[in-house]
Amino acid sequence: MQSPQPPIWHRLSGPVRVWILTGVIAAAAAATAIAVSGYHPLDAPFQIHWLAWVPLVFAAEVAVVSLQFRKDAHVFSMSEVPLVVGLFFVNPVGLIAAQMLGNAAALILYRRQPPLKAAFNLAMLTLQAGLAVVVFRAILRPGDPLGTTGWVAALVAIAVVAASASMLVNMAIALTGGDVSSRERLSALALLAVSSTMNASLGLVAVTVIWTRPGTAWAAVVPPLALYLAYRAYLGQRRERQRVEGLYEATRALHESTEIEAAMLAAVRHAKEMFDAEHAELRVLVDGSDGLCAIAGDNYTRLVRDADAPDDAVTDVLATGHPLLTGCSTEQHARSDHRMIVPVHGPGHINGVLAVSEPLGDTRTFTTRDLQVLETLANQVSVSLENERLEDSVEHLIEAKDSLRLQTLHDPLTGLANRTLLWERLAETLEMRHGRSKQSAVLMLDVDDFKVVNDTYGHIAGDRLLVAVARRLEACCRPEDTVARLGGDEFAILLDRMSTPEDATRVAARISVALTEPVTIGGLDITVQASMGIALVDHGSTPEELIRHADQAMYAAKNTRKGTYQLFEEGNEQRWMQTSMLRSELQQAIEQDELTLHYQPVVNLDTGEIIGLEALVRWRHPDRGLLYPDAFIPTAEDTGQIIAIDRWVLQTACTQMQRWHTQIAGPKPSISVNVSPRELPEPDFVNTVQTALTESGLEAKHLILEITENVIAQPYIQILNDLKTLGVRIAIDDFGTGYSSLSYLDRLPIDIVKIDRSFIRATQELSPLVRIILQIGETLRLDIVAEGIETPDELQRLRQLGCRIGQGYHFARPADTDTTTALLTAQPLPAVLAAAR
Repeated sequence: MQSPQPPIWHRLSGPVRVWILTGVIAAAAAATAIAVSGYHPLDAPFQIHWLAWVPLVFAAEVAVVSLQFRKDAHVFSMSEVPLVVGLFFVNPVGLIAAQMLGNAAALILYRRQPPLKAAFNLAMLTLQAGLAVVVFRAILRPGDPLGTTGWVAALVAIAVVAASASMLVNMAIALTGGDVSSRERLSALALLAVSSTMNASLGLVAVTVIWTRPGTAWAAVVPPLALYLAYRAYLGQRRERQRVEGLYEATRALHESTEIEAAMLAAVRHAKEMFDAEHAELRVLVDGSDGLCAIAGDNYTRLVRDADAPDDAVTDVLATGHPLLTGCSTEQHARSDHRMIVPVHGPGHINGVLAVSEPLGDTRTFTTRDLQVLETLANQVSVSLENERLEDSVEHLIEAKDSLRLQTLHDPLTGLANRTLLWERLAETLEMRHGRSKQSAVLMLDVDDFKVVNDTYGHIAGDRLLVAVARRLEACCRPEDTVARLGGDEFAILLDRMSTPEDATRVAARISVALTEPVTIGGLDITVQASMGIALVDHGSTPEELIRHADQAMYAAKNTRKGTYQLFEEGNEQRWMQTSMLRSELQQAIEQDELTLHYQPVVNLDTGEIIGLEALVRWRHPDRGLLYPDAFIPTAEDTGQIIAIDRWVLQTACTQMQRWHTQIAGPKPSISVNVSPRELPEPDFVNTVQTALTESGLEAKHLILEITENVIAQPYIQILNDLKTLGVRIAIDDFGTGYSSLSYLDRLPIDIVKIDRSFIRATQELSPLVRIILQIGETLRLDIVAEGIETPDELQRLRQLGCRIGQGYHFARPADTDTTTALLTAQPLPAVLAAAR
């Protein structure tokens, strides 16, 4: 009698059952998509097309981190962030489609999951997107999307998604015959709940930012990206520390072992623990054949004599002496193909092989870095297995000596040559110079305004910037050139064996172009430039002279215009000495009250009334007479003396303007003071402004601080807001020539925009940018001031365009206090009235 056949369901294999479950899930996902097709998009400030959402879904799904606990690997992704944001800004059906396409690309193209696993995960993730939409809309109606109801709806939707994911995964495991304990299920669900809630919260923060301030939508990316990068960095450092600690413990255990058997068992036990592997073995050859084999597995280590013959991979390593890292399949039962095998070398032959296989966890794989660490462990094994330790110690001593010399001749931050090595190479070049037709040169380079980067972004960002500059300098030079860091932000390059002297200037030009590309540090784009000086190697030159000449040429370039280069000429040395003397004299000028202020009127172009004055510093030099800012301000910027000058100008200008307010009847003009980029980030700058107002008695509304256009691109929002709290006004000087962005004008507390004089000086008509800037000012409710008005025609055209405020030589040149007092008394200005007639 035949026994009854079991039901057809029980006769199906585990994979077939999972395929059927996948089909059911896919059908449910399709039904959910049809159900939400009638939903209308939320009344958000704007809608995001679903196709634009596909890359974000893809990026969130591939941005995973894996944390290993014994045999369990817990995977965290950022997939809930785009899902939550999409609930608010993407059409419901489009959101489901975007989730499906983005996840499909991540699972199939990036992770290359096998068909069954990819199909199951894709169906599950698509169903979760539909469930999230249904739950979110059911709770939200008719609540405020951005209020408490919207937040609760989104969090509940993500909780439902997490619960459904846990349930479906457990069902798939059960269908394949697997068994997961209740404790493991609860642990996995708890971790999933924590990560989902955290990601959903980040998504809601992003929704709030995008909804309320669309112009700062980019900032919504920063928190999840920072969290992901920080977690990846933490895990990388944690794994690296575990490897180093494991290598240390293994080395100590090997050297403490007095017998070869104990050393072998210690080696495999530590190798297995170091790499979170399921299996490790060490084969030691005796007279060219298998002798001993130490094996470490799950909760055991044992020594086997006359082990089985090695497989092909081990045989290849024994024959070639080269390490081997095999590929890893993502199929569940093919992980034994993923191994690291390294040779154990002896004097003139191979002692054996050390192999580690089967990394624990679903996402864990061996890397080339792991292979390098295993090679290091194998080297330690070979030391313990051999008796000739003295020879090995001598070899290590030589390597240590070479390593020490390498460290003493290179910069620890950038890896470039240091001053000592540059000096050696330069001395060698000068010795070999005789009888050679090839030209050599020294190029000195100084990163302009590097102190601003350190003060603004911090010293860590400054160090990263220097490393980026070092890499670009290397890319612009040949292998035979010597690129060195002399200290701080100063670099030097020895260009040897050039075809012509012009090659040096071509390298400098290439460096200038390379440095224009922004450097991304911590999510911020930082643009730098450098001043360079070039000194050609002449017969009879010494290293000291060449470095000094290149340094003088570099400072000459910096004083002329930052970001340029200059070739040393004999007259440069004299000019450099004059510059050095100027620095010393400038310090005396500050201390001995040789500075004075001139004032230029800012005029109402309709009435001729002086509505403000700009304070401009002059230097009454005892020998050279009255010096204008171009003669000494660049030097003051380089030396930091500009801070003392700025503070003197601020106090003097405020005091004089308050004196005019008490002397002259009628409307009270404002005083404009220029603020150096070196002064703004000073920690006591806001207090300095407050002190100047208090001591002078000037009302804050009559003080205007002018900042250069490139400063507004720096993160000084808090400083500017603090200044606004005092009541002062902020003006952008020379607008249109720097790094302006309309987003800065809308975001920063700016009151006044001053159009650069280069746009005013036109032969036939004003630059079209003037009209655009005036329209921007009207839209943003900013006062627009035209600088550099010199002719009646320029005044007339500006008035026709609607410009109402200006300054320039057409009205009055900057003048001393007495002359300015007369102008204030005699206004309105005749030049404006004549143009009006």
